[in-house]
Amino acid sequence: MVAENKALILWNVDDEPMVIHDLIVVNIDEQDARTENYLASGGACDEDWLDSKLQTPMGLFLYLSTYYGFKDRKVLRKAIYEFSKIDGDDWSKDLMSTMFDPTED
Repeated sequence: MVAENKALILWNVDDEPMVIHDLIVVNIDEQDARTENYLASGGACDEDWLDSKLQTPMGLFLYLSTYYGFKDRKVLRKAIYEFSKIDGDDWSKDLMSTMFDPTED
């Protein structure tokens, strides 16, 4: 689990259409070589992270979902799974359990 105040959310988007095709959540203090492959970030790297309801994991997920969207259902499912790694974010776990069939690829 990643503490909410240490959660770094990283993503990459396609050029056209501009949609997210990959997203990961890591601890800002435990970045490794793979984080260098992401061009966009949010979360603990932002000065105002956790200062308002929109500057939370759920707020960032909603922003990413509406501003960019996700390439396909598989990418959306992976993004929700990544957000579920953040300690205390039950909303993402609830989405995982109600939105997706566990037998889906």
